Amino acid sequence: MTALRQRVARPRIRPRRPKPLLPARVPRSMWLAERRQGIGGSDALAVLGLHPAVSAYEVWADKLNLLPPKVETAPMRWGRLLEPVIATYFAATRDIPVRRAGLFAHAEHHWMRYTPDRLTGDGGLLEVKTTSAFRAEDWADGAIPEAAEAQARHGMAVLDRGHAWIIALIGGQRPVIRRITRDLELEANLIAVEESFWHQHVLARRPPDPDGSASCARTLYQLYREAQAELRVELDEHDLGVLEELIALKEQAKALRGSIAELENWIKHRLGPAETGIHLGRPLVQWRETRRAEHTVAATHYRQLRILRQES
Repeated sequence: MTALRQRVARPRIRPRRPKPLLPARVPRSMWLAERRQGIGGSDALAVLGLHPAVSAYEVWADKLNLLPPKVETAPMRWGRLLEPVIATYFAATRDIPVRRAGLFAHAEHHWMRYTPDRLTGDGGLLEVKTTSAFRAEDWADGAIPEAAEAQARHGMAVLDRGHAWIIALIGGQRPVIRRITRDLELEANLIAVEESFWHQHVLARRPPDPDGSASCARTLYQLYREAQAELRVELDEHDLGVLEELIALKEQAKALRGSIAELENWIKHRLGPAETGIHLGRPLVQWRETRRAEHTVAATHYRQLRILRQES
């Protein structure tokens, strides 16, 4: 949340009670349609540049209903299936009752939407997360990933609640629980960013600048899958500058790939049949045999060069 704290907060009137839009149990298609009329919690992450898999460009296209329906991925499916189990664990561990709730709109900013994973009996809300064991460091020593914090703060703003609980199940077996309190100055900055996106891009039907994410590339392909050979676009001075920079970077990348391959081949040459290269008894690099099982391609095996990470 560092970027938001560096912004200049604007005056803000404390909102009234949030506006209920949908109850907890409605068809998912209805929920998605209503949610498209504003910025939800996960949308906010993308707008802030904190979503690991969704870009602001994709959010913009989705809000205008320009994209095909999303397919639920395996992580999304497991997160949905595990949510009630994790919420029950939280309630039992903290002795705080929880309940499901539907979709709400901010009392003042009606485009701001939020569906809490659970509301808590102590006057807060609960965000439920599932994450890989490889992301355990993000939660170490009481830390909270920026994305989880931003989503919870978005929820507190919409629901006008003073605190939020965040529970994350790491690697399917280790739960961590965090509690954050409301920060009105930070919240005002969060709302300002979301409001700017909603009015300047969604309502104006003007896309944000594309970024380098896979999400943005996928969205552009979905929007413009069919090329029209008869169309021409006149590039302006800015476009020409971008094109020149792209050409230069591609040349640099080509040179770097060649240099990397040359250096890798030197290390392979030095290792020869040995698997590991050492210096003063410390292993520094490995050229190991890796096997790939037969699935849609023929089974094969190859050697993969791997630089070993050293403890500082």
